[in-house]
Amino acid sequence: MNIRPTCFIYAVYFVLILTVVPVVSLSRSLLDEGGFSFEVDSERSLLDGSYSKNFESYFDRNLSLYELAVSVMAAIHYFVFSEGSGGVVVGKDGWLFSSEEIELPVNAAVNLEQNLVTIASVSEFFEALDITLMITPVPAKVRVLRQQLDGAWPQSRDDVYRHMIESLQQSGVHVVDTYAGMKVAASSLFFRSDTHWTPSGAAIIAQATADYWRSEVGATSIDLTFSTEAQAVQKLEGDLMSFIPLAPWFSSWGPGPEYFRPSQTYAQASDLFASTEINTLLVGTSYSADERWNFAGFLKQALGRDLANYSAKGQGPYRPMHKLLTDISVFDGVDLVVWEIPERYLMDSYSELKFSQLLSRNADTQLAAAGLTVSPTN
Repeated sequence: MNIRPTCFIYAVYFVLILTVVPVVSLSRSLLDEGGFSFEVDSERSLLDGSYSKNFESYFDRNLSLYELAVSVMAAIHYFVFSEGSGGVVVGKDGWLFSSEEIELPVNAAVNLEQNLVTIASVSEFFEALDITLMITPVPAKVRVLRQQLDGAWPQSRDDVYRHMIESLQQSGVHVVDTYAGMKVAASSLFFRSDTHWTPSGAAIIAQATADYWRSEVGATSIDLTFSTEAQAVQKLEGDLMSFIPLAPWFSSWGPGPEYFRPSQTYAQASDLFASTEINTLLVGTSYSADERWNFAGFLKQALGRDLANYSAKGQGPYRPMHKLLTDISVFDGVDLVVWEIPERYLMDSYSELKFSQLLSRNADTQLAAAGLTVSPTN
């Protein structure tokens, strides 16, 4: 990057902040409120600081210099350098990506192996309960839309998905190759300014999960019939826009809001009085928990089964599963668990959850319930 133009741009920015920005902001306050308006207790002297305190409070509320300065800086970074603040990577044609999909966390390789061991251990635990665990990975948005990334993707990140599939398969874990199905219509499967998949993306992955269940696990029965209906169009303010704070001053210059049509899934009338026993559980992240994407509904329809959704927002994929495993009574009558795991979380550390200890306690509980005891080791 040429230093001289960069310094010039920042110099202009500095001058704007010190001159134009205060004038514009103050003018806006005066126009909105019809002039200065703040109260001073007439019984108090100007010398005791009351006047000064109220004056400062007025400007804190109305000048909004800080907010405008942030927007100006964000606009410069976005329009001049095609950058956002930490947390987002600006791609081509208005596409935004989470930096979590590109940057490498500390001890990434070690964390990846530990997480894969954890997943395999959870699968073994469910197998002992005669329950099938299926891993439904969510490929990184940048993997599916690689052509929209303006820059290189670390090779260690690029290898994660293939390594995950191969490692889990070697461990005997049922894992769906969801990426194969997402390459067909990549541009419609994720939102431009959000980390999440669109309802179309959720539907494709739900169908891929059901197809795997029938072809690889050998399930054939369809217990219930569901139908999905499109709802009114909604506006989406992408979560990645929080890292490009152009609003309210420069909103119209940046990536505009997105619109999508959510959907809702219902059991058909003939099945409303069928058995209400739940034999399928869904565990995952906001990809599964957020009803706007309707992944749970699409999965019901594709599987032909009702399900209980234990997914949670903002907790990653491991904490919801850890919480579910603390009460094994919920697995009574269950024969299928679908665990949705976004690829971008595979290299993060979750060692504080101590899955091995929890699974060991659960195994002892199962043995005790069966009237058996664990032989002490010498």
